[in-house]
Order: sequence, then C-alpha cells, then structure tokens
Amino acid sequence: MPFTATSGSNRLGVALQKMLVGFPQFHGKQAAQGLNTPEILQRRPWCVTQLQAGMLGRPAVETAKIIDAVILQADDVTELISRLQVPAIAIMGESDYVGPLLHISSNILLGVHVTPHESPEESSCSILGVVRLVEKQAVSG
Repeated sequence: MPFTATSGSNRLGVALQKMLVGFPQFHGKQAAQGLNTPEILQRRPWCVTQLQAGMLGRPAVETAKIIDAVILQADDVTELISRLQVPAIAIMGESDYVGPLLHISSNILLGVHVTPHESPEESSCSILGVVRLVEKQAVSG
C-alpha cells in the first residue's frame, strides 16, 4: 500500500493491470513479478503459482475492489505518519513502488515490496530494532 496517493504513470499502470483481473493466471504472474525480484522468483517459483491459485479462487470483481481500495483510491497518509509519536521504521525494498518516507527512518533492503520474504534476516533485525526502542521508552518513560 502506498503512503502517498497513487498518481501519474503509476496510477495509469495500476489501472491497466486492473483491467486484466479477469485473467487470473496472467494477473497472478504480473502481481508476483511486481512484488518480488527476478532472483527470488527463480529461487522460489511457487511464489507465482501461489498468487495464481489465489487469483483463481477469487472473483475478478473482488480483486478489482481490492486494487481500488488499496492502491487507486488509497488515502495519502503522509501527514498521519508525520505525527507518529511512537518508534517506527519503514522497511522497503530497493525497487519498492511505495517509495521512501521523509518523516520516519527507512531501511532499504534487497528486494521489491515483500522484503520480509526476500530479505528475512535484515527485515527481522529492523523490526527488532524498533521493538528495542519501544522497550527502552517503556523503561525510561
């Protein structure tokens, strides 16, 4: 899910992909390629087949509604994130379509959008770092 409203060529690309939800095998493969690096898909080809299987079991209209809600009509939450008063970190892939945030620190890891899947150890370290900050605040606070 993007932090800022989807616009421009990104919005157009997603709108065009949405038109293909009636072809679940194709759409599942495209989704897998958009979420994972080619290296991950080569090592874990089941990523594609699982997404395709999930698409086959879901009505196209439902998938289209999800795309609308999560991407095309998503609210811009940049202002909300800027007001966070708890430790937070954005964990994203180097080729992530979401893009970096200016208001919280970001860990850019190897991968696209599913960084815990592509860089599990680095993702775990990032999450543990935030947990430690929360624990530290709880002790001192």
